[in-house]
Amino acid sequence: MSDSKFQKLRLAFRGAVFGMASLHALRKSRATPSREPSAAVSVDDTDAHLVNLLAALERQLVDLCHSKTFVESLVYDEQGRPVSQTRDFEVSPEGGLPYPNGCPPSDMRDVQISFGLDKGGSPSSVRVVMGLLNQVHPHRLANSMLVAVCPCDKDKYDDVQKMLRTRVPAIKDLLLNGVVLDGYRRAVRLFLTGDYPVLRNLLGHNGPNATLPCVKCFGNEGAQQGAVFS
Repeated sequence: MSDSKFQKLRLAFRGAVFGMASLHALRKSRATPSREPSAAVSVDDTDAHLVNLLAALERQLVDLCHSKTFVESLVYDEQGRPVSQTRDFEVSPEGGLPYPNGCPPSDMRDVQISFGLDKGGSPSSVRVVMGLLNQVHPHRLANSMLVAVCPCDKDKYDDVQKMLRTRVPAIKDLLLNGVVLDGYRRAVRLFLTGDYPVLRNLLGHNGPNATLPCVKCFGNEGAQQGAVFS
């Protein structure tokens, strides 16, 4: 809410008498987390972005655990039954993914994140957004992380590749090394989100012009310059 609305509510509820924090106190407490590594922002000629994506994700995970709102998102088997997660993620000594097909096994402890682009606004911009799915309302705006803001009005392949050039290595690092939560190393399960043009650009797909237009079809006739996340 706005500062003026908060002041009106504080007066209505006699906040000064009953110990409701003043606007000055809120601003002071807000300044403390803004100086943490998880909130550090860098601005260059292409965008403004979070400096440390891993620190931002770990901060949100710690907050969810402390508030006891972390939700295990179990994978279901072919019969529709939830699979218990009993196995820890192990970093591969060869540096690659320690599981086949690039997908963590159903019984491996994981953290599920969404990653995608959102275009719009006035003036127009493209926002890189990451979400943590291990919570009750993962799609609420307040539960999303704004990773970067790019001042452009298009999300073509070349533009997307340029916007994500500093983000893709961080995402790959998460997939290769996982995250540690409550003493367990968990795999990171990635879900790409966005509208159809965004998804086809992220996956290196020709989209409706391809012989196989579905973004899940990776036939050669559907490939373009190459997936951004390759």
